[in-house]
Amino acid sequence: MFVLYHILTSQLQVGMVVGVSRLSQSNEPLVRHSLANLVYDRLLDSILSGALASDAEINVSDVAKELGVSPIPVREALVQLSTEGLVETSANRRARVVHISRQDVVAVFQVRQILESGAA
Repeated sequence: MFVLYHILTSQLQVGMVVGVSRLSQSNEPLVRHSLANLVYDRLLDSILSGALASDAEINVSDVAKELGVSPIPVREALVQLSTEGLVETSANRRARVVHISRQDVVAVFQVRQILESGAA
């Protein structure tokens, strides 16, 4: 609180305070990312880039140590990835990247082609 007061009073002295109306001109909402979201983004990037291959095991403790976070945001990120079908979780604090076969990829592209042709 003292720091904020100090910044505001020093800016008032030099006339640098921005009015609220100028701050609200941006249409972009403020977004506050949780630690679980940041871990999710990192794991998702690793899966999509192939750094975590199909059938690779993910240990909650190892990921937490590597990212310098507690296991809780890692578990939350894995739950989210699990609901999206990218990982399978087990009760022993491990998860596994789902195996995606060539047939799975072909099926997805066939469904996409059907949907896109129907939308046109």
